[in-house]
Amino acid sequence: MLNLLIKDFKLIFPTQKDLKKRVLSSIFYVLAFVCFVALETFLFYRILSEIKNYQNAPIAFMTLFLFVVSIGMIILGVFRAKKLLFNVDDLRQLTNRPIKNNQIILSKLLFLFLIQYVTSLCFTFPLFVSYGIVMNKMIYFYYLALFYPLLTFIYEAGIILLLVYPVKIFMDYLKKHLIIQFVFTILILFGFCFLYSRVLNVFIQIVAQNQLDSLLNVSSINHLIHLKKYFIPIHFLADVFVLSTSIELLYYLCIAVGILILGLTVGIASFNYFRNFHIQSHTLPKKEYQFKEKSVVHGLIKKEFILLFKDSNYLLSFTGLLIVQPFLVYLVIAAMNTIFQSGVFLYYTSMLPYFIPFLDILILTIFTLIIHQGANNYLSMEHQQIRIVKMIPVPFQLQITVKVAIPFFLS
Repeated sequence: MLNLLIKDFKLIFPTQKDLKKRVLSSIFYVLAFVCFVALETFLFYRILSEIKNYQNAPIAFMTLFLFVVSIGMIILGVFRAKKLLFNVDDLRQLTNRPIKNNQIILSKLLFLFLIQYVTSLCFTFPLFVSYGIVMNKMIYFYYLALFYPLLTFIYEAGIILLLVYPVKIFMDYLKKHLIIQFVFTILILFGFCFLYSRVLNVFIQIVAQNQLDSLLNVSSINHLIHLKKYFIPIHFLADVFVLSTSIELLYYLCIAVGILILGLTVGIASFNYFRNFHIQSHTLPKKEYQFKEKSVVHGLIKKEFILLFKDSNYLLSFTGLLIVQPFLVYLVIAAMNTIFQSGVFLYYTSMLPYFIPFLDILILTIFTLIIHQGANNYLSMEHQQIRIVKMIPVPFQLQITVKVAIPFFLS
């Protein structure tokens, strides 16, 4: 079981051979995660400090934040479960070893629980700490908060297992249709930019313009209190952990256990079907591929698009980022300039007139380095095939022009 868990860990967190890249990527992800949690905690603490005197308002905002975190955990869990359950190379290795099917499924579910619990705890525990500080909770409140991700995993795992196989089928469809995949990715990235701009706007109004009171008026608070009952089943758990009620725990368990049983049934059946289908398809004779004569430029363009679109993770990290990065840079620079040109920061920046231009240059440099890292990976993705590229009777000027022109066009 321990070896299976280690194998699943390497499957979710593949290590790079280059130690320098491994360290830099780890530092970047840790800093990004810490900044996101800090922003989440800061917004929640400021809002809670302003509305703590309104009846039922603190628990309503607590439920809202926990509900958003739960949705994020479900989305993250679906992609993690897809890697764990439907990885072809992993199934090929496990098929050749005398390991029982129930041990494989149990190890993958156990690892999914561990990684989901740790991630959820990192997002939710700061919220409970902030709530406890503002509302003067006893010490046992913080201890009970450690068990919150354990209970939320019951229903989150059920939804994850229900969605993972349809998501896999949909992603396989996108891989076969590169144009649809690209359009879908761009829509996701632009949606992320829109949501990011809204959150950033709220952050600016709180920090720079001190307009929290205008955002949290009586009508908006009453509207959120009314919506709290629709955050099913999170509002049951919020009442249990915050208000120390017990009957809501029974309601939650009835809903969550039912979803979990349904999810386990569908998820395990999908895993067994995919595993058996993969074994059968692996033994079938492969169809002969009929080559069609195309022009040299068409072949080079097709090769570059395959490199750009063959990996969905790479599509989000580099190809799609080429298009949306100008919008992200504009949002971040505009937000930083607004913050440092108003309020108490204006006094300090007036003594350092070149601080804001240097800050803008720093932000541009950071985003440029992100794209630069993706460009380096893009240029080195051909690996051993670079020898073939050098040997084919095509002028290197044409190859370089096509390789540079496509990312330049996307940007």
